[in-house]
Amino acid sequence: MAEDTPLLPLLLHRAMPAVCASDPRMGPGELVSLLFVSSGCFAACLSKALGLGIVLFASIIKLPQIVTIWRSKSGEGVSTTALCVEQFGYIYNLAAHYREDYPLTTYGDFISIAFQNMVLLGLLYTFRNQAAQGGIFVIVFSVSLVWMCSPYFSLEVLRLLTGMNAIVSLFSRVPQIVANYNSKSTGQLSPATCGGLALGSLARVFTTLQEVPSTRILAGYVISAFCNFTIFAQILMYRTLAPAATAAEAEGKKEQ
Repeated sequence: MAEDTPLLPLLLHRAMPAVCASDPRMGPGELVSLLFVSSGCFAACLSKALGLGIVLFASIIKLPQIVTIWRSKSGEGVSTTALCVEQFGYIYNLAAHYREDYPLTTYGDFISIAFQNMVLLGLLYTFRNQAAQGGIFVIVFSVSLVWMCSPYFSLEVLRLLTGMNAIVSLFSRVPQIVANYNSKSTGQLSPATCGGLALGSLARVFTTLQEVPSTRILAGYVISAFCNFTIFAQILMYRTLAPAATAAEAEGKKEQ
C-alpha cells in the first residue's frame, strides 16, 4: 500500500502521533483536518513540534553565554556551584529518559545543553585560574553520563534521582538567584541565554504533560521554569537599575 502512496502524504502520516489515527491514503488536506477533528491530535502534534523546536534551539541556547564569557575573559556573576548542580541534573535526566525509551523530542535538548555546560565549566575555571579543577569536573561528568546510560547503572536509582528533580532544580538555580540578589547585579549572565532557558523550560512543561507520564519529571520542569523566569527578571531589573544608579552617583559628585 505504501508503494502506491504519494510521498508527501506518507511522510505526513509517519510524522503524526498515533493518537491522530491517520491513514497514508489520506491527502494532505485530510491529514491537516485531523488536527481539529481527532481528539487530542492537535495537542499531540503541538507537543511534537515544540519538542523538536526545543531540541534544535538548545543546540545554540548557551552560545551567547559562552561568547560573553570568552570575550570578557571573566565569569563574574556566574555561579559555578549552580552550573555544576544543573549539569548533574541534565546528566541523570538524559540517562533516565534514554533508559526509559522516551521519545527523543522529550530529551534531545539535554544532549546539546550538557555539552555546552561542559564548555562553560571549562571556561569559568580557566579564567579563574583553576583549569585543572575544571578539567576534573568535565571528566567526572563525562564518565558519569556514559555509566548512567549503560545497563551497569541501576535504573531504579535513576528513577529515584528523577524523583528529586524539583529539589535539584532549586539547588541549580537558587545559588545564582541569591548571588544576583546580594550583589544587585547579574554580572556576565547572558539575557539571551537566560531568556531562552526560561521559555524552553516552560515549553517542556507542556511536552512533558503530553508525552512523559511522570509527575516527578514534570515537577522538576515547573520549578525550573519558575526559577529561570526569576533569573531572567533579575537581569532585566538590575540592568535597568544600574544605569540609573550610575547617573545618580555622577550627579552627586558634580554637586560636591
